[in-house]
Amino acid sequence: MKIIADMYRRAGILLLVLCSIMICGEVFAARSWWEKLLHSNPEQDQQERTAEILQTPEGQLAKKFAQRLLEARFAEAHTLLSRDAQTEWPVAKLEKTYKDMVGYFLNPPRRVMPTMTMQPWQWPDSHPNDVAWVYTAIEAEGDNEGIVTIISKENGADVIRWLEWGRP
Repeated sequence: MKIIADMYRRAGILLLVLCSIMICGEVFAARSWWEKLLHSNPEQDQQERTAEILQTPEGQLAKKFAQRLLEARFAEAHTLLSRDAQTEWPVAKLEKTYKDMVGYFLNPPRRVMPTMTMQPWQWPDSHPNDVAWVYTAIEAEGDNEGIVTIISKENGADVIRWLEWGRP
């Protein structure tokens, strides 16, 4: 009986030590997260994320599309769409939708910037040829909108198969 009691006491001590280690680990992790939050620079973080996105072909395609819209080069933007998206979004409809989206801006849009991406496994209704989901901000002095594009492969080339207009 004494042996069993001693085993339970040792197991209890071991459990306490393990729990203490886990709690300390969580405290250190929380402190590290808190320090990172306190000492972070959101603008620098955003610039780093954008730079990472622009290293990818899909980030470059999303930026190119948004830049063509900003520059009122709607026919060129249209060529970046998949065949099905070109049917759904004729040039005139692209132009009208874009102008309606930024029409309330007090100043003209001046910059486009891909800010977020997701891989196909991160959204539930992805298609087999999808490469990425990209959110691209369209900025003006004091105003901001955006376009979500889903980049897909079509005949070996990256194309935009889906568009969503406006910020979430």
